[in-house]
Amino acid sequence: MGRIEISLALVLLLAAEAAGAQGATWLPDGAWFPSPVADMTEPRLGAGVVYTNLFYDTSDPVERPPFFLRDAEDAREELHGTASMGATVPVLELARWPDGGLSVSVQTAAFGRFRVEPPGKDLVASDWLVALPIAYRRGRVSGRFRVVHSSAHLGDELIQNARAVRSPFSFEALDLLVGYRAWGPMRVYGGGWVVVHSDAERDPALQAIGFRDRLRVQAGADAVAYPWLGGLLGYQAGLDWQRAERADWQDQVSLLGGLALHTARYEAALRLRFHTGPSPMGQFFHTSETFWGLDLVVEL
Repeated sequence: MGRIEISLALVLLLAAEAAGAQGATWLPDGAWFPSPVADMTEPRLGAGVVYTNLFYDTSDPVERPPFFLRDAEDAREELHGTASMGATVPVLELARWPDGGLSVSVQTAAFGRFRVEPPGKDLVASDWLVALPIAYRRGRVSGRFRVVHSSAHLGDELIQNARAVRSPFSFEALDLLVGYRAWGPMRVYGGGWVVVHSDAERDPALQAIGFRDRLRVQAGADAVAYPWLGGLLGYQAGLDWQRAERADWQDQVSLLGGLALHTARYEAALRLRFHTGPSPMGQFFHTSETFWGLDLVVEL
């Protein structure tokens, strides 16, 4: 059994023991720390498009040996499709008080990126995530601690047609974010994670350049509110900033804004995105990417 499985099992056992001792609630409604809306790696269910310069220069990537696309000139700036299948499912509410509570959830997600313009609609890469978050809120203060496992996989078409080599990107981390509801629906947050195991650090090519993958810092602000049409129509907005040791501490900035619909059965949002800095895809963790995007997400 690996480290991540042991950590998850221990957290679940402790949570179950606490539930039995305190009469906690299984499968509660809602989570005490909503996912940051501008963070591209948070679990969500949705699809969209991005206009990106990811393949502007493939002659000297850090993550792998050089590779070359057949339509290299056209690929410098092109349209990609995005798909995400994921959710945060509250499993156990350990405690509740008038202005908050403490809960355990399960997160799973798969993220995919596709080239839209080539006839084959080539898969660029996919990322997979599983996490166990413990969320807390008391009044304006909230927080989330997660045990996280993530891995990334290169698209078969890039491997076959461009002779691209998959980077051994897989890691386990301990992640902590603390939030404060500063004004109205606006929340500011900050924190980071410590990587406890990284396959990329074992790669001989990356070891040769002194690659390290131990720390990430993160900060941002977001707001989700439904002030119009009796709570039916609202907005989502967010700014997320990250720096990771694996990307030589380069700034990664994501902006988001859009309209949202809230009903008794689901929430849906159409959002405009902007991103600049290291790519949010694990297989391109050191490749700078700038894109504009539009996505539709649904939360049941």
